Amino acid sequence: AGMCLKRILTYLAFAAVILGSFGFTDGPEYPHVPGVADLRIDPPINSIAWQGHDFENAAVAYSSKQDQFLVVFESDEGNGDINGRFVDGSNGNLLGPYPFNIASSLTQMAGNPDVAYDPDEDLFLVVYDEGIAGNRHVWGRLVHGSYQNSGDQLASSNLSAVSTTTEDEFDPAVAYNKNDSQYIVVFNYSENAVYAQRLDSGRQKADKIGDAIEILTRSIRPVITPDVAWGDGENDRFLAVFSDYDSTNSRYVTKGAYLFDTEQLGAQIEHDPCWVAPYDIGPHPLTNSTTKPSVAFDPLYNTFYVIFEYAEGPSKKSVYGLALEADNESECFGIFKSDHAFPVEAVFDDGNKSHIHPHIAHSKIGNFMYATYVTLDPTAMPENDPRIYLRTVYGEGEEYMVTSRLEVRAGTLEERVLHPAAVAGINGKAMLVWQQDDVASGWDILGRFVIPYWNWLPLVIKD
Repeated sequence: AGMCLKRILTYLAFAAVILGSFGFTDGPEYPHVPGVADLRIDPPINSIAWQGHDFENAAVAYSSKQDQFLVVFESDEGNGDINGRFVDGSNGNLLGPYPFNIASSLTQMAGNPDVAYDPDEDLFLVVYDEGIAGNRHVWGRLVHGSYQNSGDQLASSNLSAVSTTTEDEFDPAVAYNKNDSQYIVVFNYSENAVYAQRLDSGRQKADKIGDAIEILTRSIRPVITPDVAWGDGENDRFLAVFSDYDSTNSRYVTKGAYLFDTEQLGAQIEHDPCWVAPYDIGPHPLTNSTTKPSVAFDPLYNTFYVIFEYAEGPSKKSVYGLALEADNESECFGIFKSDHAFPVEAVFDDGNKSHIHPHIAHSKIGNFMYATYVTLDPTAMPENDPRIYLRTVYGEGEEYMVTSRLEVRAGTLEERVLHPAAVAGINGKAMLVWQQDDVASGWDILGRFVIPYWNWLPLVIKD
């Protein structure tokens, strides 16, 4: 009996592995990839911030110790504030009666927030810029790792002065290195340069570690939209990406640079910034502008994924991606892991539509990534029939595939949806947030969960 049961369990396990790789999808354009879950949306849509003010440009991070998400966003309250709201990771409930204030100024406008989680101290670091164009600075503030019933969500009244020079400093992105308990913030240092600053992990504020790091400076050419991720590989390091204007060919190119995981005695970056895209080989050569790069790390295969907008024409954009070797010791990136840029959502898939505002995050279960973006139809007036989609990106070696898209949110002909962002929590449950133009109340911040499922077919085999 014991041997028979053992054989049955063996057959069941084998069948589960084989059959569990096939899932239901909502579109025929890409095959479902073995090992990748069937994604389903959790029906309720949370109105995270709405009514009375405009709320825009949301970012989200996850507290692994508390199973709570922190959503941060701009508000037009005062002269322009940064607010936040906690969301329960188990049920999606909003925590607290209202959003709470993170940064407020009566004279300076705060904007462009980003957020990262420090599991060592169980704190979030929220970074943002403050000021008017031409005279902005980058600041940071610590927020508790979970909602506090006492009402004070800020860990301290202290601010971290990330960069406050005489230059125009703006559009920060932040990542956390859990191995060395350090943050790094990458930001525009004037319109023609990208810099970075290391910060320590503290209870009262995140203090600077060393001097600001110059990643790239141009004399007159713009360098825009930086992003950063930390890679926990054999050679753990940060990857900073951004778009650099190529005046010779009148286009933006996406570039990247590896930064050492901790402060070094000499150079703080491993190499001069390298070309990421356009990447003009393979079945879909990219030769036009690439902008708005987003980067995330897959720890299973030590791979950085970068996705970006690609200008197919004056009013058409696609979203493409590349996989970069995180443990490569050669100058720049050496050989790309993907043998060509792969389409996440391309114009040739659906005619005249345009795909914008890409964002990528690791699922935290397995080696697949969540890629989200907005699709517009310029032929649908007045607001281009906006829709937010999510796909999973999966691969190893030189083969990368994208699963069928999941519609997360459809606007209406009178609503716009913009700037989606995603982060995964426990068991791969992802929270997506975005801004939506409600005709009655202006810009709101909305969110919902996407939950991965694996499909099982039970079998009993008689021996």
